[in-house]
Order: sequence, then C-alpha cells, then structure tokens
Amino acid sequence: MRRHTYSAAAIALVLLLAAQCLPGLSQGVTFTRPLTFDDYWAQMADMVPDLCGVYLDPYGQVQVLLLESEPARAPQLVQALGRVFGVEVLTDITGTSRALRDPGALAVQPGVYSVRALLDMKQRLLHLLEVKGVLYIDVDEMRNRILVAVADDFAAQLVPLHVRHQGIPDGAIVVEVMAEHSPIAEEEDLLALMLEEWHKVLRSERFGALPGLVQVTYIRNDRLTPFRIEITSPSAVLLLARELRATGVPLCLVLTYQRE
Repeated sequence: MRRHTYSAAAIALVLLLAAQCLPGLSQGVTFTRPLTFDDYWAQMADMVPDLCGVYLDPYGQVQVLLLESEPARAPQLVQALGRVFGVEVLTDITGTSRALRDPGALAVQPGVYSVRALLDMKQRLLHLLEVKGVLYIDVDEMRNRILVAVADDFAAQLVPLHVRHQGIPDGAIVVEVMAEHSPIAEEEDLLALMLEEWHKVLRSERFGALPGLVQVTYIRNDRLTPFRIEITSPSAVLLLARELRATGVPLCLVLTYQRE
C-alpha cells in the first residue's frame, strides 16, 4: 500500500477542505471535536479501568465486558455510561422506559483484554498499515480483540510475525482476509472499492432511519477516517456502532461529531 508525506501547508489545506464538507459550517454553525469510537471506549476506561468492552446487542441490551465480571458493579457501569454517552443513553437505545439508574438495563460479562490494553496493542500495531496488503486495524469491542483486515492470504501470514515481534499474544488478534469478498487483487483497488460500497451502506435507508444520525459525509482523499457522521448526541454512538458492525463497516474508519 502506498504511503505519502505532506507539507504543513498541504495538511492545512486538506483540513480546510474537510471542514467545508461539514454541513452548515459556512452558515456559522459550530461542531464538537470529532471523536473516533476509540475515543469513546477510552473515556469509559478512564472511569472503569478493567473495562474490556461495551456494545449494544441485537436485542437492545447494553453488554459490558469486565476483567472481573461482577453483576454488583452494574450501578458503577451505568454511571460511567451516563457520563460518556449521556444520561438518556439506555432509555434511548432500548426504546423502553427503564431509567439510566436501573442496573437491569445492562448485562455484565467477563472479558480477557482491557480496553486500555487493546488500545495500546492497536497503537503498537499501526505500523502494519505500511505492510503491503494490510487494509485497516480496528478494536473489535464485541470479540474483545484487535481486528486486522488484510487483502490476501500472503498478508495474513505476515501479520502474526509482526504481532509476535511486538510481544502481543496471538490470541489477542483476529486476522480477516477481505479479498474473498472481491475478485480485485490489488489492495489499494480493493480498499477503494470497499470504501465506495460502505459509503452506499451508510447512505442507505437503514442508516437514514437510525435515531440520532443526521448526516454522513465521505472524504475520499482520507483513507484513515473517511466517513464523518453527524449525530444529535453521544447517546446515538452505541446504536451506530451496532449497525456498523452488523453491516461490516469498520468503526475505525468513522469520525462522529455533533452541532454545538
């Protein structure tokens, strides 16, 4: 995969053009700082150090993974969820009248790797993006693993070597070969094709009807976080993450923001 370096002026120009793509900016509308899903997981981990993951299951229940699964800690987790995603998060995403303070609104499960450990491992593996055939690296909060997506079997064989060199357990990594989904062999062409397909998914009725989602913007010259999604509040994040996972859109390619 080709990599390029850019001057400070070029970076400033790209940022300016990207900002102009955000709806309403020219009319004086301001937005919150864009956040990745990793940012949200890190905020939760600041309050719950042994947090391994948090996600919304298909039945609308919030699942929380901990190194030590203790149901009695549900009130602490509910408080952390409220601080990160807003006090209305549980009632919004479950569609019920349960209050945020109701511990029954979430389930606690055991995890293996803490969020902090996963984020650290991901950071240590970002150099893999320079390896031919590696498409993206994501934190999979549902499987409690690092997901490395590659273009072909050859790249898949290289990933474990880099993982072991970093002292990261093999069990912490899931490698998925994406070329099986497309006849295109070149990884750049494959990624470009997949980005276009994911953009169509994000513009579909499924996401258009998603509560809390306002607009999707696709920045084609940004291969790291090309999708910018405007949300009405942080309470939409868990529902958005569930739909992204269900449709195969990598969370690591998405930035969320909201109007102030």
